[in-house]
Amino acid sequence: MVRISELYRRSHGMPRSSPPAVAAAAGVLGLLAGLAALTQADELPSRSDRAVDRAAELLRLHPERGWRIPALAAAVELSPAYLTRRFRQRFGHTLARFQLIQRIGAAQALLACTTEPVAKVGRRVGLPDPHHFNKLFRRVAGRPPSVFRAAHRN
Repeated sequence: MVRISELYRRSHGMPRSSPPAVAAAAGVLGLLAGLAALTQADELPSRSDRAVDRAAELLRLHPERGWRIPALAAAVELSPAYLTRRFRQRFGHTLARFQLIQRIGAAQALLACTTEPVAKVGRRVGLPDPHHFNKLFRRVAGRPPSVFRAAHRN
């Protein structure tokens, strides 16, 4: 590794402590550490692990969508029962709880950086009933949306 970073530095005519040389050495170190971790684990993530990760990513990217387990399972090509079980093992939450956490996180971001009414924020994250949105927000965030907004306005 030292030899690789030294060759890179010399081939680009950089002094030993230049930022690009240090960055190159750090990149090589990171790559080697990642490869070592894979070698120690002695296996790559399974197809089902990748599918569960894709399901979580869909829930993160689209919190406003009312994902149902069968539709999400079909999107990642797993059976609903298997996705449900593997998701809980991997993330420690049910799919519904994970989706709720993602929705409330998106709502917190909107409340902190917009002046939209709380009810509109709830609709934008897929929770159209204002009373239900307030109740769920308070349950997850520990305080009502209006109090959260007031605390994060500055």
